[in-house]
Amino acid sequence: MISRLMRIFTVAIIFLFLIHYATIGYCVSSVNLRISESDLETCRKSIDDRLSGIKKFKAPCRIKIISPDDMSGRKESMLGTKVYHYPLKNILDDLYNSAIYHLFLQPGGKVVDSFTIEVEVFESTLMFSGSKADYHLYLHIKFKEPGEKIILTKRIEKRQAGNFSSSDNVPSVIYETIKESAISLIDELQSDQKVLASVSKYSVDTQKETGVKYALGEKDSMGFLKIFESTSDKRVAIMPTKDSEGKDILSIADRLNVLFSESKRFTIAERQRLKDAIDEINVQGTDYFDNSKIVKVGQMAGADFMLISNVTDRGNFDFSVTLKLIEVKSGIQKTVAEAESTDGTLLNKSLIEAVNKINISF
Repeated sequence: MISRLMRIFTVAIIFLFLIHYATIGYCVSSVNLRISESDLETCRKSIDDRLSGIKKFKAPCRIKIISPDDMSGRKESMLGTKVYHYPLKNILDDLYNSAIYHLFLQPGGKVVDSFTIEVEVFESTLMFSGSKADYHLYLHIKFKEPGEKIILTKRIEKRQAGNFSSSDNVPSVIYETIKESAISLIDELQSDQKVLASVSKYSVDTQKETGVKYALGEKDSMGFLKIFESTSDKRVAIMPTKDSEGKDILSIADRLNVLFSESKRFTIAERQRLKDAIDEINVQGTDYFDNSKIVKVGQMAGADFMLISNVTDRGNFDFSVTLKLIEVKSGIQKTVAEAESTDGTLLNKSLIEAVNKINISF
């Protein structure tokens, strides 16, 4: 009798499920998971404990996270699918900053520029099975010195499994996986010989030791005039290079950043702060030739001078680059220099001479 009742009950459940599926369809629901401050703080403290004894580099570094703001994981059941959304980029940014500044100084102050650690998410997979969560993270890391030269590339892959409650909080395995990936990166950076050599070259102590004045007219091996100190208090912000229509010519601006850093006449304004200022004031297109707007950008970027560069195309693969230095305090154009190309390629030597012309005006 009991066996018969059980069969009837089972058939009834299946029948009700089929009716539900036929009338409503397979259910897909969405849940926005929240960051747990207590879980985040636990990981921060763990990072502090494990990295507390390492020797700190005397050089600044910034973090750039390349990831969608929102990622999702799925949990399947007979009644449907639940899609869990989690704010991956915010967690990466928080925990990587916690780890990196055990090894590096924070950007700001009298620095030529900062190193950059670029953390790009290749894969982030969150799966559920019952009350368990499985998380797989695959990152591509680039370590760049000032001037954007890549010193180290590294791939980090981590996977962890753990319990997942029915709450609306991000599973703890995500925090733990990101924490372990950040600590792995620190271990790699502090032991890599190329990284150590580059950091030594740009460290605060090295800049102080090499801040020596030379005789007027003497040039170093790069062709720069040896008349300046590497620890100058004058801060210059180098704006993106534009053509006559206001379009970006990225390679020239990048090269100017490197050349002005190597010439040791100015301190280069931190690039992210400059970008934030450009975005805030909404400088676009031909606004780059409007001195009043450029001065506002300089004020927000904390610069003493703004370097504006624009390209003139003379046809037949011939063009020139004009450099203008504007004083932020007065809004006055202090000097102009020009670099020329004769074969369709901007000659590095010509750019160095233009940089020298600007440097020697002070």
